[in-house]
Amino acid sequence: MLINVVGTQFNVTAYDEDTDYSVVLVEGCVDVSIDKEKARLLPNQMLSVSTDRIFVKKIDVNNYISWKEGYLQFTSEPLSNILKRLSRYYDTPIDCDQNIAQLKCNGKLVLFDNIEDVMKTIYNTIPIKYSHEADRILVQKK
Repeated sequence: MLINVVGTQFNVTAYDEDTDYSVVLVEGCVDVSIDKEKARLLPNQMLSVSTDRIFVKKIDVNNYISWKEGYLQFTSEPLSNILKRLSRYYDTPIDCDQNIAQLKCNGKLVLFDNIEDVMKTIYNTIPIKYSHEADRILVQKK
């Protein structure tokens, strides 16, 4: 992906282990080129790249940049995505049972000093249980 920045604030999500990548524009303008396809992003837009297509959509940027302010905000996001973001933020592997991975969640999580406090908040909000095994956290349906 080639990103041309034109006086802006943006967030890029591109991890080796993921097949999808995204660019979220907060303010300004960015031009994104992928192979022969090009797109210009305006504020409150996200360009997503998956293995077979590129698309741009309007979004709430706080759902993608709130971690910089010490919280995670999300709207109708699968539990597995939220746990993946927490795993990266705290550098702690989190495994989620497939039977609850697609559970849609809305809300805001304060990113405390430790992941245990965040997991307790999730536990008190949705029907999950979690445990620690070796160096990972396992999340299952209650």
